[in-house]
Amino acid sequence: MRRARWSGAAWMGLIALAGATGSAPATEFELQVTGQPTRSFATLGPALEAVAALRQGGWPETGVTLQLPPGRLWLAAPVTIGARHGGTPGAPLSIVGAPDGRTVLSAARPVEAWQEPDADLRALLPAAARPHVRQARVPGARFWARGTRHGQGWPDAPAPTDLFHDGQPMPVAAWPDTGFALISEVLDEGRRVVLRGAPALDGATATAGWLHGYWGRDWADEWIGLRSVDAPAGQFQLDGAAPRYGAVAGQRVRLVQLPALLDRPGEWALDEAGSRLLFWPPDAATGADVVSDGLHVLRIDGASHVRVIGLTLEGSRSDALVVTGGRDVRVERLHIRNVGGRAAWLSGVAHAIVDCDIHDTGQGGIALWAGDRQTLQAAGLLAEGNRLRRLNRWLRTYRPAIEVGGVGQVVRGNLIAELPHAAIVFSGNDHLFEFNVVHEVAQETGDVGAIYTGRDWTARGHVIRHNHLHDIRGPGRWGSLGVYLDDQASGITVLGNLFVNVDQPVFIGGGRDNLVDNNFFVASAPPLHVDRRGRTWQRALTDDPDGVLQRTLQALAAAGSAHARRYPALPGLLKDRPGEPLGNVARRNAVADDAADRIEEGVPLEVDRRFGPADLRFEVPGPIGKRRLATDFALDPTAPLVRAGFSPLALQAMACTAERWAGGGSGSVPTKACRWATASP
Repeated sequence: MRRARWSGAAWMGLIALAGATGSAPATEFELQVTGQPTRSFATLGPALEAVAALRQGGWPETGVTLQLPPGRLWLAAPVTIGARHGGTPGAPLSIVGAPDGRTVLSAARPVEAWQEPDADLRALLPAAARPHVRQARVPGARFWARGTRHGQGWPDAPAPTDLFHDGQPMPVAAWPDTGFALISEVLDEGRRVVLRGAPALDGATATAGWLHGYWGRDWADEWIGLRSVDAPAGQFQLDGAAPRYGAVAGQRVRLVQLPALLDRPGEWALDEAGSRLLFWPPDAATGADVVSDGLHVLRIDGASHVRVIGLTLEGSRSDALVVTGGRDVRVERLHIRNVGGRAAWLSGVAHAIVDCDIHDTGQGGIALWAGDRQTLQAAGLLAEGNRLRRLNRWLRTYRPAIEVGGVGQVVRGNLIAELPHAAIVFSGNDHLFEFNVVHEVAQETGDVGAIYTGRDWTARGHVIRHNHLHDIRGPGRWGSLGVYLDDQASGITVLGNLFVNVDQPVFIGGGRDNLVDNNFFVASAPPLHVDRRGRTWQRALTDDPDGVLQRTLQALAAAGSAHARRYPALPGLLKDRPGEPLGNVARRNAVADDAADRIEEGVPLEVDRRFGPADLRFEVPGPIGKRRLATDFALDPTAPLVRAGFSPLALQAMACTAERWAGGGSGSVPTKACRWATASP
């Protein structure tokens, strides 16, 4: 019998994990408490009672360490750590994976017994696919529920069942196989569309399919069920109302989730009524196939002083890790992959997610959401040193790599890449974003900011500093933006950032009291945009007492409120030309070429010391076109702009954010520590 040995007082939380699995490992867990005889538990119930007794009787002063063995634990329900399992200040409960990184908590389940497709499904497959496609029974597998909508503006919901082959997510059957088709005609007030070149589908069976795409806006995707098909005319009737933002000819849509579309290796489709999964394996070799199943992998509800270190979380249909309430929960060096929702949702006080490798999620990355906007009480949540990439398999927009709300969160030193939409979306007050490296985002959308906020006069106090944004070019009609302060966002500082090859790096959409200071723009134009939309095309929103801008202002910024004390300009805003972009300052910014700012006529922008190519001199001479790492842009200390007041950027720290993950594949851990100093230039 294989035995797992647990040091210190580890026996408490361990058995909670073992007992949560669908089938406990064929081993006896040996648990030790310092100064007490070794005790063994075979089931969860008695162990949890022992945990409660220990918390009530006196928690060990050195804390409790729970060391999990290597291997995959299949979970029948989420592992749950509650208030009675948490530690005490200075003596946390620590849940630690095996040193080789092979401890996996999985909410997925294996798929076995592949066979020839049943005759009714085989008849629906393209002829070329029939010799290759296999079928398996997967009870409980599901897609989106008929009659529901999903995407930008719709509530969160668990993702459909996913299929993973040898650890890689497989694409659901779709047409086109990659990308989107174009809407050529809109009928029936947006409830019916024409897709030229669409495959001929059997109208009797096509109603199980879905349409997914950017129906009316390049920044809003939506999933809509298919009601009927007129194949000869290329017409597709939607299930229910028109899309949220209407349907527009020329916008992008794809057909999804029908056996008739399963026409290439790697694709799958689900016959939900019969729980039958169809799959064309991508290679001849038999791989390990699993489907997502449980809603979550790990929940920490109301617990405080907990550490979770070195685990892999996978296979959930919703957020893999959920931390709610409590204080001082720190998760680090986790590998979160192949989930249908987000990687992690954190709310509470002083929690942190650090040095985690996150990829192949369905609906975003990390969410930090806590604090009291009414009192401006900060929550102090932290996302630091994480790598996030290849997100948004299911929902493409407004499920960012890092989503921040509430008051007083910190997002530091994260590496974010390969996204269809935004990297960071924030709201609330007093957040700090620093030393992050963001590149190759906004790859599928338009009118999108790599770092985005908007539509709230009161959401002030944010600082965006020392970040490196590069190679961000959106394909949509309006392109992409770097830092996007949309729809009158105000009171935000953009300081000491490096923008390289970025569409419209700093965009102020009608807001006021924003400071853009000491940033460096390379091959990024226009470097700064400021408009006065609040008095032009958005004037109706500005002047509407029931609109979101005024309603939020009245709710939060009354005389004597925390907002009025912290941000003195707010109480009198409606008496000071609301909608005019007053108080914006651009100071000490440097542009490596002759790109001009785009300032709308009539904008009262204060500009102080704008530096151009003649003011530059690099430590390493030569053309700048092939410079990529932040340190490649180090300035000569004797350069004219430095002598004139431009502060050297924190390039070493920016470069460290990227380099610490260099050479690491999936599940790797960062190879170096970074000194992310907090001093401002």
